[in-house]
Amino acid sequence: MSVMRGCEIYRANNGKWYLALNERENDFNPDNAIHYGPFNSEDEADEELNNHANPGGLMVDDSGKKEAPKNPQRPRPFGLPRFI
Repeated sequence: MSVMRGCEIYRANNGKWYLALNERENDFNPDNAIHYGPFNSEDEADEELNNHANPGGLMVDDSGKKEAPKNPQRPRPFGLPRFI
C-alpha cells in the first residue's frame, strides 16, 4: 500500500546517508520529516524503507551538502515491528 508523503534519501556533509520520511499522508514539508540513520550507503538507507509503508515516491540527493540531522532515529533491524 502506498501512502503519499515526503521521502528522501540523502548523503549528509558527514559522508553518511540518511532517510528523511514524513509520517502523515500528503505531508511533503521537509521540516516535518523524521530522519533515520546514519547508514553507510544509499542501499542501506533504502532498505530502511522496508520497515515503513510505501511513500509513493522517493528523492535521492548524493551531493553531500545537507547538514547531518542532530537526533536521527536509529534504524530498526529488518522485519521488526515498528513499535516494540
